[in-house]
Amino acid sequence: MQDMQYDESGWPIIVVTLPARSLNDGEFLDSLNVLSDYSRRGRIGFVLDVRNCPLLSADRRRSIAERMDQDAKIHGYKCPVAIVLNSSIQVGVVQVLSWLAQTKPLISMFGNVDEARVWIRKMLEESSSRHREDTA
Repeated sequence: MQDMQYDESGWPIIVVTLPARSLNDGEFLDSLNVLSDYSRRGRIGFVLDVRNCPLLSADRRRSIAERMDQDAKIHGYKCPVAIVLNSSIQVGVVQVLSWLAQTKPLISMFGNVDEARVWIRKMLEESSSRHREDTA
């Protein structure tokens, strides 16, 4: 999984750049586990740059949606996910992910990483404000 890139330099925003090839089954599962591990570290957001990666199979889309649901239940909040893409087919794949997830994830789509970071930052600020209000 050496060509998967995880950039934590803007913590709590993690920018994940997927490779321009399909991940094998082990790599795919490892990538889900890495993202789940990040979620355990607190309120974070992901920017997933999928502009160069191949489309996901239906089974993998389902696995991602299930993992998002599982992590939301475990951690008690929905992790915002900004997906950076560049094709209408990729937009359709992201929409299917949203439909498959039971927790109705916080997903939005962008054309570049900078716009995605701005949205994630806003979602994290709103989530933090709601959390403070709920605990007050």
